[in-house]
Amino acid sequence: MSCLQFLQLQQTNIEKLLNDLISSYNNKKFPDTKIIVGEKGKIETIYANSFILKIRSEYFLSAFSEGWSRKVDKYFVIKKPNATLDSMNIIIRFLYNVDFNASHDMRTLLNIFLLADKMGIMVLHDELKSYFIENIITIMKNNPLLILEFVKIFILYDDLNELLLKALCLNPALLFNFDNKEISESILYELISRSELCLEENLLLSRIIQCCWIQIGFQISLKSETFHKNCDGKGPTIVIIKLLDGDLIGGYNLLDWEVNIKPRSEEMAISCRSEYGPTFGSTDLYIQNGLDFCMVINSHYESLNVSGRFQIVSYEILRVIKQR
Repeated sequence: MSCLQFLQLQQTNIEKLLNDLISSYNNKKFPDTKIIVGEKGKIETIYANSFILKIRSEYFLSAFSEGWSRKVDKYFVIKKPNATLDSMNIIIRFLYNVDFNASHDMRTLLNIFLLADKMGIMVLHDELKSYFIENIITIMKNNPLLILEFVKIFILYDDLNELLLKALCLNPALLFNFDNKEISESILYELISRSELCLEENLLLSRIIQCCWIQIGFQISLKSETFHKNCDGKGPTIVIIKLLDGDLIGGYNLLDWEVNIKPRSEEMAISCRSEYGPTFGSTDLYIQNGLDFCMVINSHYESLNVSGRFQIVSYEILRVIKQR
């Protein structure tokens, strides 16, 4: 037998082995394992062969060797209450070498992605991860109701989270055009702090109020002591300053006005100093203790479109409270 003939024989043998694997799955041959998925009246059972599971997955090898499974009658039983039938079925099919593709609905793909990660099936996990990376914008546009699911899952992975934030900065309507009342503060902060966010500040503030928050307003005196007494430790606030000429200026603080919180030098979104009222940047917009004017001096924010000293009539603080 020539070397070429031997290689062809090997190839034929490998193809037959793979086909036998698929056939054993399709025909439910030699099942000795029950995988129970779901809970509370929605329990489903998947049958498989323990030997195939062990040689194809470290997770299942541990399950059988470390006592995670239990023997009931003639079957090993493994319970996965948090897994869905569709996602677990696809995982098992993958272990039996049944072809996998990304034609499943997006929620199922997200469930498979998480399940493959938990079960250490990294070939499948990494394949889905590459698919998400290559198609992130199209995926989100086609699945607007799953935006928050993407946020919750992708935040667990540094590279996917960064990709998601960049995509949302370039396409903020994907997040803000829907009634998403569960947008986390961390995501909002990340978006607001990025210079590449393609959304005007007034529209951003409007979306935050409409989609995520309710507000309680109270007017503050011009004394910084009064400001800090009312606002320190109260969380996110919106500052609205009424000027003598009738114009309104202000800003949104996603953090807090606690005076013992040191401003971050790299970002300097806000400054917290006892002798000053609300201060954005270091000098971008601030009210000094007892004075009836505010100063606008561009230093840390890219552009405020105004600068100088402005007479104040009054200013109001809107405390923002996340809707439940």
